[in-house]
Amino acid sequence: MIVQATNTGGDLGSNQFDLAIPGGGFGIFNACTNQYPSTPAASWGAQYGGISSRDQCASLPAALQAGCYWRFNWFLNADNPSVSFKQVACPAALTAKSGCVRANDAINESPTGSSVVPTYASTASSTSASTSTSAGGGGTTTSSTTTTSAGSGGTGTPVAHYGQCGGAGYTGSTACASPYTCTYVNAYYSQCL
Repeated sequence: MIVQATNTGGDLGSNQFDLAIPGGGFGIFNACTNQYPSTPAASWGAQYGGISSRDQCASLPAALQAGCYWRFNWFLNADNPSVSFKQVACPAALTAKSGCVRANDAINESPTGSSVVPTYASTASSTSASTSTSAGGGGTTTSSTTTTSAGSGGTGTPVAHYGQCGGAGYTGSTACASPYTCTYVNAYYSQCL
């Protein structure tokens, strides 16, 4: 995953960075309620941590809901996870979205790659199978398997390793770059692995 550091703050510890994920809380600086004045302040959740369930994403502005769903579907609502990271030059597609390129970067950074990222309508189809078994204590265990298929190997520009290639509501490319295949993670997220 590539993320872009755009600021620092007094509330951050040593060697730590924040991820700006819709619904993830706004921390020490609350720009969201000013940027989206028609959204009630309570819709943003706690200052640190944000909203607590995927269902609450629907209370955010429409432009932010897909990012909020990603937070729960792929990021699994992780709260301050430990990660290993290294600094790389930002892809131009990322700096085009953020509008930021650091002038005093530790590496002589020039954005790389295309600044335009196309999106494609998905023609993926899913099939599901569910099995229920009754446990001895009267409970029921349910398991399900979903296979996502994108006819003719998928559509659109091939998605790079670890990129999203399917899932409920996903409208991007369903083709993975060789040698990767689109692998089901959950109902909302499939990934090129």
